[in-house]
Amino acid sequence: MKAAASEDQAVIANEAQQVEQVIEGLRATITGLEAKLRETEEALHSKDLASQKLAETLNTEIRDLRSALQRRKMKSWKVET
Repeated sequence: MKAAASEDQAVIANEAQQVEQVIEGLRATITGLEAKLRETEEALHSKDLASQKLAETLNTEIRDLRSALQRRKMKSWKVET
């Protein structure tokens, strides 16, 4: 009976150790995934800022081109009259 109880305790201890190893592996995986998520969020933020800057630049260029076109139209009207 003592031998069977001792064997059961050894099995339980072994299973507990395996569970602990699985938990540690999962913690390491979670830590890695969290780091990758942070990197992805930072990259996305950088791309978002670059996209906003490009949009602002293009809007400025469009506005400048419209102004130049308007000035040309005004000049051509003055020449015609």
